[in-house]
Amino acid sequence: MKLARSGSRGVFWRANGRGTQDKRLGQGLRERGDWWIRWSCPHGHLHRKLIGPKSLAQQEAGRHRVERPCPTQRPKAMSYLLADVIREHLLSVQDHKRSYKDDKRYGVGRRGSKVGYSTKSLQPNSRRSALSV
Repeated sequence: MKLARSGSRGVFWRANGRGTQDKRLGQGLRERGDWWIRWSCPHGHLHRKLIGPKSLAQQEAGRHRVERPCPTQRPKAMSYLLADVIREHLLSVQDHKRSYKDDKRYGVGRRGSKVGYSTKSLQPNSRRSALSV
């Protein structure tokens, strides 16, 4: 693979008259512009991002190579009602668990008392109190 002119993979210079950075061209000449990074996400999209200083662009390019985020494909936050989660669990374990009767007995009690609770509204420290009858 051919190394980029910047010396770093995924980092490139774009000249711009109103850029935030100066690039020395030699013989006392300077060019205004910005350092950008470029990466591809797992969906095959090519993304570019304006970064600023070259050292920061090198760090960001390395991070994007590892994480490979896709700004256009974000996971949607889901919120489920606790009663629905309990009902789905009981349906899925009905034929597989010997302790299904216990699950059903405790699950029905919790479903009736916590009707309006959503799983998103429960915080990690409040789950025990919300699940206790």
